[in-house]
Amino acid sequence: MSSIFDEKFPDESILEESKRNSKENNFIINTIKVATLGGISRIINMFRYGVNFQNLSFDRKRQVYVYNDGKRIIEFKKISSVIDDLLLRIILNTPIRCNECQSSSAELAGIVKFSKSFLTGYYYVDNGKFLHTVIETEENGELFIYDFTSNIIMKKELFVELFKFELIKEISVGDYNVQKNILPNKRSYIKILSNTWSSR
Repeated sequence: MSSIFDEKFPDESILEESKRNSKENNFIINTIKVATLGGISRIINMFRYGVNFQNLSFDRKRQVYVYNDGKRIIEFKKISSVIDDLLLRIILNTPIRCNECQSSSAELAGIVKFSKSFLTGYYYVDNGKFLHTVIETEENGELFIYDFTSNIIMKKELFVELFKFELIKEISVGDYNVQKNILPNKRSYIKILSNTWSSR
């Protein structure tokens, strides 16, 4: 995280129960996060988070994962399944992906089609709320969120509802010339965020 954001919007890892995300949402989030890991990482984290995949299926025709517990239906794709960059695909399938969401989003925006904006705000997971950055895309008139740290692509309204995402700052990808095949330095987006916020 950038220091300017840490100072103004620190993480709160322990919240009063009334302010936390719901237990139902947290269970779904953890199920999705574990399902989007690969190999041994998935098996280890199944036990760590106590999740199972009985409510999760894969629609091969549409290449979409579907979570359906009889109350809610949540569809998502894995970012690692739609990009060609081998190194990023490997990272996305391991817990390493959880580090540096801002710089990782900047790198991902350089190769994801229809990248529109970087969204930075709070999202609520487990017992806390955490500063987080994702990519917003617009595809066929619909808005989607690419969350590198979860390896998911999800419709924006579903993402906002599930993670209780509270927007703090939106920055256009185009404003900073993050274009396909022109990847920024790993930490350049953090500097952009810091400089932009400092100038406001």
